[in-house]
Amino acid sequence: MMFSILSGLPPKVSEKIAQNWIEMQKEHQEKIKKQKEEELKKQKQEEEEEKMYEFIRNNPPKTFKDMMIMGPYIAKMQQQKRSIGVNTEPMDLETKPWFTW
Repeated sequence: MMFSILSGLPPKVSEKIAQNWIEMQKEHQEKIKKQKEEELKKQKQEEEEEKMYEFIRNNPPKTFKDMMIMGPYIAKMQQQKRSIGVNTEPMDLETKPWFTW
């Protein structure tokens, strides 16, 4: 339907419109390809992080050196846990005593 108007236009104009259309299609395809690559890269990174978190869960750090190495990963795990909805707020000690006799 769009190209039916090109027959009534001068050849140079119709050629320019067709070239612009082809360029727009190429740009769109490149954009889609780039988005897919970014999604794959992000998914791969998340899988690698999950493997690392699973390793940390199964083998917690025991030495100071291990704690220093795995510290950033553990901190990131804690941030994710907070974003999931785990209650990490301190208790109000005036209304809820933390121990009873």
